[in-house]
Amino acid sequence: MRPETQPIEPPGRVGILDIIEMKESLRIAHSPDVVVVLDSFHATDPDAFVGRSVRLLTQAGRTIVGRVEAVRDHGATISFFFRDLTRKDLPDGSWIEFDD
Repeated sequence: MRPETQPIEPPGRVGILDIIEMKESLRIAHSPDVVVVLDSFHATDPDAFVGRSVRLLTQAGRTIVGRVEAVRDHGATISFFFRDLTRKDLPDGSWIEFDD
């Protein structure tokens, strides 16, 4: 089954707890990029999210479609890595929305 057709848990919105911007000064291969830490989101199979498209929404009403490039499991929550985004793209109070 292709990743785009597998069900996502849970459908709907998940708040963003923290956003970490990868800067050129850190000498990371791909910049600008961000790591988005989700608010209390435990996934049974975090790697199932790699390659999926999600909507990143701001309180101002801006919607960005992002592709999850990598996932890290932190136990009580997970974080997603997105290429070509900056901290300015996702101000405090933003969230991720999954398709049902």
